[in-house]
Amino acid sequence: MHLTNKDVKADSVAVEARDSASAGAPVNEDEIEITPEMIEAGLPALYDYDPAFSNEREIVAKIFEEMERVRLRGNT
Repeated sequence: MHLTNKDVKADSVAVEARDSASAGAPVNEDEIEITPEMIEAGLPALYDYDPAFSNEREIVAKIFEEMERVRLRGNT
């Protein structure tokens, strides 16, 4: 679903997002679903980003590392 579709109302997007299959959640083991916990884990790294002292690759790597740490912890 694309949010640019003018026929889609915001409340229907929220309802569909609750159903992981219709929200585009991974359907096989090769894909990783990004959970709210993973997003929360990446936020501190994003908030620490300062373009005067960091570069884009560093911040992306830090966010990924934090998200992956939470994902792995959830799978144990």
